[in-house]
Amino acid sequence: MKRVLLMACVACLAATSAAAEEKGTKYGAGVSQQTSVKVADLLAAPDTYLGRTVRVDGVVQAVCQTMGCWIQLGDDEKGAGIQFKVDDGVIVFPKDGKGRMASAEGTFEKIPTGDAHEAEHAKETMKETSATEAPKYRIKATGAVIY
Repeated sequence: MKRVLLMACVACLAATSAAAEEKGTKYGAGVSQQTSVKVADLLAAPDTYLGRTVRVDGVVQAVCQTMGCWIQLGDDEKGAGIQFKVDDGVIVFPKDGKGRMASAEGTFEKIPTGDAHEAEHAKETMKETSATEAPKYRIKATGAVIY
């Protein structure tokens, strides 16, 4: 009886997980964190989150138009956003994703300074959004689901 109950629970969880992924397109590892953090909270207390895996749910404010190597998510379309960056070619985010809802996760980190490649990404982020200064933090993305 316990075995049947256990099998039923596993089947139910698998069906729930599959149904959630059917609602959107999974990139990389997708998302596994059950709770999300608001971008405003990340940026208000960045030291609290440095090095931690975080999930953000929000609106795609911008996408790298060169290689699809980053997306920027915000709590809404006009508020502050945070960049989810992947190594070039590891995950390719859809260039037409702007304005869509998404969930993404990864490790919250401070952007390295002095790297010309990273400086180019910062400039592109500023061009794609209404940011007036280069971002200081980002999330090294492991996955996302875009709806």
